[in-house]
Amino acid sequence: MTYPRDPAPSASIIPPSRVLEAELIPAARKSIAKAIAPPRHGWQPGKSGNPGGLSKLYHQVRRRFQAASEEIAASLIELALTAEDERVKSVCLIACLDRAGIRPIDHDPSLTAERPVIDVSRLTDQQRQQLRDLLAAMSPDGPKSDASEQSGALGVDESAR
Repeated sequence: MTYPRDPAPSASIIPPSRVLEAELIPAARKSIAKAIAPPRHGWQPGKSGNPGGLSKLYHQVRRRFQAASEEIAASLIELALTAEDERVKSVCLIACLDRAGIRPIDHDPSLTAERPVIDVSRLTDQQRQQLRDLLAAMSPDGPKSDASEQSGALGVDESAR
């Protein structure tokens, strides 16, 4: 049997008939050792090394936030109540209400009672004047001096008397 590579007699102490066998044995030993050796990472093939999928950092950060949650909540509430910027105030209020479990509900018009119709024509002149005075006192501009302006602002039709 001839081998493609014949080493020089002085270069190797392995006889030419055993050269191929000597080259194959270390490679075979490595592959066999790799196949039967336990894995270095500690988990079995097909099993995840991180079954929860969360890192240690995630759990550390979560513990820190839980420890400071009372102070954070107090700061959020204070900011929601005292912020000068309405955008900041709005976001903080919504965050506080969300964490309190209070959610806005959709309006159902069928549950709302109908507004009663107010018929001012059944009032006497004196009652109408009292109503004008009360409404004028409640307006942000304060009471007006001219009675005709007041009746126009109230939407009262004087010709209906």
